[in-house]
Amino acid sequence: MKKAAIATLAVIGGFIGGFVVSEVIIMIGFTMFGSVRGIGFLSTLLPFAGAGAAWMIVMKVQKERS
Repeated sequence: MKKAAIATLAVIGGFIGGFVVSEVIIMIGFTMFGSVRGIGFLSTLLPFAGAGAAWMIVMKVQKERS
């Protein structure tokens, strides 16, 4: 049960972290170039990538500890 809770929290944290990174990249792109051409898809892609990366890291750490 503890491992499932840790994995769930990591995925949620990765999802939120993906949103944050996406927004930072979009803000930087908007201030530098005046538009968000070509990076508009980041708000959809990065949260899922962050959640997937968090899941893989948690599984690796749990595998090493077993």
